[in-house]
Amino acid sequence: MKIYNMNEQLPKEGRHVLVHYNGGNWIDDNDQEGNEWRVGVLSTCEAWGNNPVPYEFDIGGDYFFGCKFDKWCELPIRRNKDE
Repeated sequence: MKIYNMNEQLPKEGRHVLVHYNGGNWIDDNDQEGNEWRVGVLSTCEAWGNNPVPYEFDIGGDYFFGCKFDKWCELPIRRNKDE
């Protein structure tokens, strides 16, 4: 699975992808290795306030500044359970 840097290529808007949160401790205070990956959907917005980039991510109905994410990758393809 190829991992992309946000500063090199963004995911397609509206598509579910895995995103890596790089904005400090989010949910797991013990995540010192940066293992916090979530499924998110990119949406465009105005760069404003503490978000200097023109996009954000919807993660479970909550929106997070795009600048808090540094990497992304496609979701693994779900295969037929009989394979």
